Amino acid sequence: MPSPFRLTNATVDDVPMLKLSGDMGFGESVSSLHDAADQLRATGHTLIVLDLTDVETVDSTGISALLDARHILGVSGRVVLLRAPIRLRTSLDIARVAGLFELLDDEHGLRRTLARSHGDRK
Repeated sequence: MPSPFRLTNATVDDVPMLKLSGDMGFGESVSSLHDAADQLRATGHTLIVLDLTDVETVDSTGISALLDARHILGVSGRVVLLRAPIRLRTSLDIARVAGLFELLDDEHGLRRTLARSHGDRK
């Protein structure tokens, strides 16, 4: 039985982070991720982190939700996928869309990326 999709708001180094868990598939994942990305863009954010640590499965609808979040942030926007499952990474590579995201494996890499981003703003 699928695990219910959940999205929790957090921040890391003043950057919005959405912690996703459960199954990213048809239904709630699409609309809630879209709404969260839209709200963040409306408040001026162009960089968001999606923590996928607790995501169990991602189907094509879940990938579409990730692409939608990326699209919402616009050309200058950035979406970091933290701890993306290997099957998701493979699917993004096969679909030739992995380059639209920054894929990071751990908090150390995330902090380095965010430190560079903060430096870019100066």
